Amino acid sequence: MPTSPYAHVGFVSAIFSGLRPKSILDVGIGFGKMGFIARDVLDVMYNERYKKEDWRVVIDGIEIFEPYIQEHQRFLYNNIYIGDAFEVIDRLGTYDLIIIGDVLEHLEKKKGWLFLDKCCLHCNTAILINIPLGETQQGAIYNNEFETHLSYWYEEELTPLAAFKHIITLSNGMPYGVFLIDKNRFLAERIKQLAFIAIEMQQKGDIDNAIDTFRYINTLKPDIPDCHLNIGTLLAQKGNHDDALKYLKKALELNPKSSIAHYNIAKVYKEKKAYNDAINHYIEALTLNPLDPEPAYNLGNLYAELDRYDEAIVSYQIAIKTQPNHTKALNNLGAVRHILCQLDEAICCYDKVIQIDPTNADAYYNKSLSLLLKGEFQEGWKLYEWRFKRQDYPPRTYPMQIWDGTTFRGTILIYAEQGLGDTIHFVRYLKPLSQKGLEVYLHCHDELVSLIKEGVEGVSDVIPFSNDHQRYDFYFPLMSLPRVFKTDINSIPSEVPYIKPHQRQILKWQEVVSNHECFKIGLVWTGKPEHKYTRMRSFSLETLEPLFDIKGIKFFSLQKGDARKEALKYGFIKDYTNRIMDFSDTAGLINNLDLIISVDTSVAHLAGAMAKPVWILLPFSPDWRWLLNRDDTPWYKTARLFRQERLGDWGTVILKIKQELQKLLSYQKVS
Repeated sequence: MPTSPYAHVGFVSAIFSGLRPKSILDVGIGFGKMGFIARDVLDVMYNERYKKEDWRVVIDGIEIFEPYIQEHQRFLYNNIYIGDAFEVIDRLGTYDLIIIGDVLEHLEKKKGWLFLDKCCLHCNTAILINIPLGETQQGAIYNNEFETHLSYWYEEELTPLAAFKHIITLSNGMPYGVFLIDKNRFLAERIKQLAFIAIEMQQKGDIDNAIDTFRYINTLKPDIPDCHLNIGTLLAQKGNHDDALKYLKKALELNPKSSIAHYNIAKVYKEKKAYNDAINHYIEALTLNPLDPEPAYNLGNLYAELDRYDEAIVSYQIAIKTQPNHTKALNNLGAVRHILCQLDEAICCYDKVIQIDPTNADAYYNKSLSLLLKGEFQEGWKLYEWRFKRQDYPPRTYPMQIWDGTTFRGTILIYAEQGLGDTIHFVRYLKPLSQKGLEVYLHCHDELVSLIKEGVEGVSDVIPFSNDHQRYDFYFPLMSLPRVFKTDINSIPSEVPYIKPHQRQILKWQEVVSNHECFKIGLVWTGKPEHKYTRMRSFSLETLEPLFDIKGIKFFSLQKGDARKEALKYGFIKDYTNRIMDFSDTAGLINNLDLIISVDTSVAHLAGAMAKPVWILLPFSPDWRWLLNRDDTPWYKTARLFRQERLGDWGTVILKIKQELQKLLSYQKVS
C-alpha cells in the first residue's frame, strides 16, 4: 500500500515528459516533492546536467509559511516567493505549468475555486493538482495558523476538469489524487459552472450579483459574446442604458450575426428614445432570425407609440404569421385597428385571442371598448367587467359583501375606480340607485368630495380616499352600475344638471369674472400626462390660436398641471386656476362662463353634468362613451362634439370651431 504521495512519481514524471514545460510555478512547495521530480525529469530531458547555471527550466515557488522551506529547496527553485498565494500570484507572470499542492484545503471552498481561476489565468498550458481527497484532516506538522483546514476537495468535482488523473490510497487510509487540468478545458467547464450560477441569481431577482458573476466570467475569458450580451441585458433591466449599450455592442462585435444582440440593443435605444436606431436594430434582428416573432412584435409596439399605425399593423402581422397564437400581438393589432376606428377588424382580433386563451382578460376588456364605442352596450357592459381581472387594474376590496345588483335595501358604499372624469360621468347613477331604496355612500377622490356631497342628489355622504370608511352592508364599483341598470342608448339617465355647484361658489367666482362683460369661454387643451391616451386627445395651447382673433370673447384658462404655464404666453387669457382648491371651485367658475371648450377631460364632463354649454374636441378614435358619427351625445344634452376627420388632424377641428363661434356670436348680436 502506498505510504506517501511519492507513489505518484511515475505518473507525474510521465506528465512532465509529455508537457515539456519551460516554466513552472509550484504553489505551496512544502518539502519540494513536485519540484524535485520536475527538476530531475526536465533537467535530464533538456541537458542531462544538474548544474544550476545550465538549467533551462524555470521553477518558481510560492510558500505561505517560510519555516517550511528547507535549504535544499532554496537550491532547487529559481525564485521562492513568501506570502499569501492568493495575493502573491497576481504579482507574477505566466508559466507553462502551475503545480498546486494541498494549499487548496487551506482556503475556503469559494476562495479555492477563485484561486484555481487565478492559476488558470497565470498558466499557458495546464495546472497540476496534487491533493488529499474527501473529508480527511491532514495532521499539522508545525501546528500553525497557515495549516488551518477550511475545505475538502473531492474526486468527483475535479474529475470533469481533468485530462488525466491518478488516485492512490495512502497507508493511513487517505485517498490522494493527482489531476492534470488542461487550461482550456478548465475554462470551458468553469465558465459553464459560473454561468449557471449567474442565471440562477438572475431568475431569483438577484440582478446585481448576477451582473458581477458575468463580469467575473469576462475576466476569465473576455471574448464570450453571450457573456457581454447577458451583462448588457441585465444592465438594461436596471435602467443603466449607456453601460448596457457598451456591452451589447461588444456582444455584436464578437458575433455580428446575433439577432438577440440586435434585439436587446433595439430595446435599449427605445428606452433612450433613440427611435430610429431602435427601429433599425429591430429590423436587423428580424432579418437575422425571421422565425422569432419578438422583434416584429416589439417593432409593432414602437411603431404604434410613434403613431405609425400602418407599419405597426404590418409588424404585428409578421409576428402573428410566425407565431399564430401570439396573443399579445393579436391584442395589440386589435388595439391599433380600434385606434383607426376599424372596429369590426379589432373585434375579430380579440375574438382570436379569446379562442386561443379563453381567460385572456385584456382581450375581453378591449373587445368591450370596441363594442361600447359601436353603441352595442349590453354585450359591452358585460365584457367590461373583465377589467377587474387585468394585471394593471386591481379592484379595490372592502371588508363587506359585494352587492349582487338585486337587493335594494340597506347601506351601500359605491367606490370610484378610475379617473375624475369617469367619476363625474357616472355619479348620475347614484340618485336612481337611492330611489330604489338603498342608502348610498360614495368613496372617491378627495378633490371631488365637496362637489358631489353638496351637488349630487341621492348621496347620503361622500368619503374621501384619504380617510377610512365605515362598514356598510354592501360595496360596489361605480362603473358597473350601467350594467346593473341595463343601460342602452335609449335608457341613459340623461337628466341634467345632475351636479349643481353650491351658491357660495357661484357667488365667489361671480365676483372674480363679473368685470368681464363680453362672451366668456373657458379653455382646457390637455389631459393628465399619466393618462394612457393623453397624447392622442391633447394638444398645445397654440393650436387654439385661430380662435384668439375673434372679437368679443374673453378666454379663461381652466387648465391644471404644468400645461397651465402655456397660458402665460398669451396675456389676454385669464388664469385663476391658482385659486381653485377642488372641483367645487371649478364648478363655480364654470357656472359663471358662457361656454366651455375642452378636450376629453374631467372639466368637459363637469360642464356637461352641470348642463353648461360645452364643446368637446375628440380625437379620430374617441373614448367609447362618445360613440361614432355624431356631433351630440346622449350623455350630456348641452354638449357638442367636434371630431377629428383624419388621425391627428386638430387644425381642421379648430377651424370648424372658429366658424361655429363666429356664427354663435353673430346670432347673439342679432338677438
